[in-house]
Amino acid sequence: LFLILSGTVSSSSVLWNADTEKTVYSVDTSQDGSFIAVGSLDNNFYLFSKDGDILWKFLANDRALSVDITPGGSYVVGGSRDKNVYFFSNNGELLWTFPTENTVESVAASFDGSKIIAGSDDGAAYLLSKKGILLWKLETSAPVTAVEITPDGNYVVVGSNDHNIYLLSHDGKILWSIETTGEVNSVDISFDGDYITAG
Repeated sequence: LFLILSGTVSSSSVLWNADTEKTVYSVDTSQDGSFIAVGSLDNNFYLFSKDGDILWKFLANDRALSVDITPGGSYVVGGSRDKNVYFFSNNGELLWTFPTENTVESVAASFDGSKIIAGSDDGAAYLLSKKGILLWKLETSAPVTAVEITPDGNYVVVGSNDHNIYLLSHDGKILWSIETTGEVNSVDISFDGDYITAG
């Protein structure tokens, strides 16, 4: 079950809810709220309209663990326990898949979908082009559980269970890394790349 909520600070109302066969693991919304991308443990990626209609769903070979939708809603990227990265148009066409060597834990796309970053339990972060071509690969010593990319695609932040946060340029150069005291489960980066948060 997953819910779309709308409201103010003081109140909220459920606009609609939708059932999937198993737990919803990841959601993302386009900038204007017209499209909602969903990844579910029922192995399906879904795209919903703002009114709650299922526009399409795609059955992966294992759990659909991570989703991201470009702000304009043109593209959806997904990561699955079947070790693949999936890239869809907003009409549900599967444009390509990219194989990794283990579960894909986290995915993110630049504003126009021209660059896609994916983190895998194989210990690597992969930067892919809009056509699914590998641009570069960062290898760490533990599962990569969190990734994010600036809207212009110029900076990528990667969180790994090797207890490090990495900031990389668009060409894969490590600008810096910071060691943490534990696993990194979530990262985010400001639009201009000046600020990074991690947990």
